[in-house]
Parts: sequence; C-alpha cells; structure tokens
Amino acid sequence: MRVLIAEDNDATRKMLETLLVKWGYEVSLARDGGQAWEILFSKDPPGMVLLDWMMPRMDGIELCREIRAATSGVEASYIILLTARSERSDLIAGLEAGADDYVVKPFHADELKMRIQSGRRILALQEALGRRGKIQGVLEMAGAVCHELNQPLQAIMSDIYLAMLEMDKADPLYESMTHIRTQVDRMADITRKLMRITRYETRDYIEGRKIVDIDKSTGEAPPTPPEE
Repeated sequence: MRVLIAEDNDATRKMLETLLVKWGYEVSLARDGGQAWEILFSKDPPGMVLLDWMMPRMDGIELCREIRAATSGVEASYIILLTARSERSDLIAGLEAGADDYVVKPFHADELKMRIQSGRRILALQEALGRRGKIQGVLEMAGAVCHELNQPLQAIMSDIYLAMLEMDKADPLYESMTHIRTQVDRMADITRKLMRITRYETRDYIEGRKIVDIDKSTGEAPPTPPEE
C-alpha cells in the first residue's frame, strides 16, 4: 500500500518516512497542503494519507474537505489526521471535516502503527464490499438480459428449425440457414453463461474502457482454438 505523508516539518516528515518504510509501506511525501493536493488528485492517488493539521498553502482540515468532496476516486482514501491539538472540539472538527482517525502529537510509534493497520483493514473491507456490490449489479443486469433475450431466441430457433425441415439441402439458402442457426446457438450459449456468473472480472476493451469478461466471471476458460 502507498501512503502519503503530508507534513511541513522536515524532521517529523523524515521520521514518519523512516517508520513507514520500515513497516513495509510505499511512501509519497508532501511538504505542504498544495503538494499533497497535487499527489492526491493525480491519476494514481495513495490509499492512505497521514495529514498534518497545520500546513502552508492548504491546511489539513481544508484538504480533508477537498478529498471528501471529490468524485475521482481519491474520496475513498483513508485519512489519519496528525495534530498537536488535543481538545475534544478540535478532534471533532477534524473528524467532521472528513478524517477517519487522528493521532495526537507527540505520538508513540506503536500507536501510529496500529492505527495504520486498522485503516488498512477498513480499506480492505470497503474494497470487498465494493466488489460485492459490482457482482450484484452484474448479476442483476445479466438476469435482465437473459430474461429479455431467451424468449425471442427460442422463437427464432424454432422458426429456423421448421424452415430447414421444409428445405432441400441442395437449396443455396440451406447453408445460410445453417450459419444463422449456429450464430443463434452461440447467442443462446452466451445467455446461459450470463446466468452462471459468480464473480466480477473485466478485460480491456477500447479507448481505455473495460468490459465484463464473461468467461472469467463464470470461471470457464475460453474454448481452445482448433489446430490447423
């Protein structure tokens, strides 16, 4: 996990960096609120932020509000507010601004470590819940698509079958009807796969977009192409 340390005091920032690297975290550093904002609102924001309350350019409280008001993905970051303020009203103000937790300076390294680990557990639960929600959405959409397609597919397949019974195999249209039946069978197979989706897996599509990978989402490997 990558953690952003936003702290204007050089000694404190270095101490925090040393501790987090020792604990196995990847670290990004910011000397003030402006730098922190640039890192947080980049394409790849860190999952957790250690945020000093008092910083130049933008203080921790203001940055908390900016993060929580965002819709780019950074709003999911876990924020631990670092502050020398220990009054209850100050701590409440920090939490109301969007901080998830706080550590009062001066702090013990073990306390900080435990709070970071607690944050990681919460982020893991949020990710699991998010994936579960995506799976539910995919299942509902798959069910609706199958429901709407199955009846017309069955009608088409029946019509093709009856038409082919009355056709001579030498008829030029017979081969075309055979091809149509194969494609309809393929469509029916896709609807059956949609009903067997059990997880959320995607694959690259076009223009940076992703689509649901039906084979992976059902746990079925794609068919092996025939040998030439």
